[in-house]
Amino acid sequence: LLEHSAPFCGGDVRASLGAHIASLWSFEKEERAAAKQTLHLDDRLTVLWTLDRKQAPATPLRAGDVLLSVGGKPLPAGEKGIDRLNDVLIDAART
Repeated sequence: LLEHSAPFCGGDVRASLGAHIASLWSFEKEERAAAKQTLHLDDRLTVLWTLDRKQAPATPLRAGDVLLSVGGKPLPAGEKGIDRLNDVLIDAART
């Protein structure tokens, strides 16, 4: 259903690994200290939670995993990490 409904969403479609991934840079500056303390985040892209196996059966990711690369493409730590992840996922979805 989700895959076949994507054309109706226009530009509001996003590729996914079946997980919520974040780093400190995913939060506003004033929220970063709390994110670091409560979610144990740093500059690296970290899996916060994953969809259950019924929703995302192919994902090998687990909460706490740190993403260093996807499909052999490196993911930088820091401010540009989440943008690079999105670019890699979009490129993979096109092929």
